[in-house]
Amino acid sequence: MIEGWMAGVNLRLAHHKTEAVMISNRKAALEAKIIVGGQVIVSKRSVKYLSVMADNRLNFTRHVDFACGKASTAVTALSKIMPNCFGPSSSKRRLMVSVAMSVLRYGAPVWAPTLDSKCNQACLNKVFRLLALRVVCGYRTISLDAIEVIAAMIPICILLGEAIEYHRQRSVRGARDRAGLY
Repeated sequence: MIEGWMAGVNLRLAHHKTEAVMISNRKAALEAKIIVGGQVIVSKRSVKYLSVMADNRLNFTRHVDFACGKASTAVTALSKIMPNCFGPSSSKRRLMVSVAMSVLRYGAPVWAPTLDSKCNQACLNKVFRLLALRVVCGYRTISLDAIEVIAAMIPICILLGEAIEYHRQRSVRGARDRAGLY
């Protein structure tokens, strides 16, 4: 059926690149084997599409882990470039941290509603704390709340909430101002 539909709309499928995920809310993970063009495609638990990891329950936990890992790598690279003591000013550090923040915020309107999970919030806050520590050249013993105030950085969960609100009102004139995004 898939091959017939694709031929009808003048599309071809790269069988060796094809992946599938079975979306379900059952406790046991479902697995399916699909044969397309002589190639057997086994369903996976998660699939990466446009750098967003969609898993079989659409809770995006794997995406949060993936994004936090990428942002942690960016923070590690930042710490190698800029020493914590006697390095560049905080404004230059804030510019470098914005790269890691964009990694964390990528695709937020899609996956951020799943931040009800304490596990996802903890993972994001852990990386966000490292970013804020890098901005102010702080010690690792400073708490998350304190470092957010010192670095004058808005908490990540609030930033993601603003992104969701902006996405909901994207067709409304002046929605960016109403959502609080600058």
